[in-house]
Amino acid sequence: MKNYKSFVPTIMLLLCSLAPVNGIDMNPLIMDIRILGLEEAGPPMVMGNKLILTYKNRTHIDAYWVKMVGARFEHENYRILHTYYRNEQNIFILPYPLPDNLVKLKYRIVVDGLWMSDPFNPEQEKDILGTVFSVVKIAPSTPTIFKNPRINPDGSVTLIYRSTYAGRVTLTGEFNNWDPFSHSLMQEKPGLFSITLRLLPGPHYYLFVVDGNKTLDPFNLDSATDYEDYRVSTFTLPLNPPR
Repeated sequence: MKNYKSFVPTIMLLLCSLAPVNGIDMNPLIMDIRILGLEEAGPPMVMGNKLILTYKNRTHIDAYWVKMVGARFEHENYRILHTYYRNEQNIFILPYPLPDNLVKLKYRIVVDGLWMSDPFNPEQEKDILGTVFSVVKIAPSTPTIFKNPRINPDGSVTLIYRSTYAGRVTLTGEFNNWDPFSHSLMQEKPGLFSITLRLLPGPHYYLFVVDGNKTLDPFNLDSATDYEDYRVSTFTLPLNPPR
């Protein structure tokens, strides 16, 4: 991969053009790369004080067959419809503020008028009538704030990935010829994966592969595009690392 160029101005332009959804304030320092860069829908994610729900049409090749996606939550007595917005990759996204003092959220989504459980959330519960509800369990403690990469005193580089639902996380980049299998992250504890590499000084480009799906690094705000206009995360390793 080559001919990288900065993508930051484009991201900021898109952020400026996005209006808040249902009063939700989009924090660009947390949301921009992870949300605007999503190319696949997946299980719910907790980012800071927000729950990120995603949806992608699985029935039609053309994502524009789906016009509207929304969600209603049990703790609101299902009275408020929170509408997803759609990013450039046609992924429907809902950044929902986490309520205080709740350790579990129960919800259902509506897709063009059809109510259902969240097909991208494997956690479900049924009521006495057999209706299926999607469930997200929220850790009671505030998650540690991470930032990638961490350059160690010996010159090595540590990258971390955090996800409650991930089974396997690997690293693909120019340093391994974009092989998605050669560098596996170790699971240090439930939901926290890491890998330490020795790389040459200079710029490096990479993506995480989470259960087979490539994704940008949510803990690194620096990104670039390759010659095919795919977004990748990037960092530059200095010649003399800080000690």
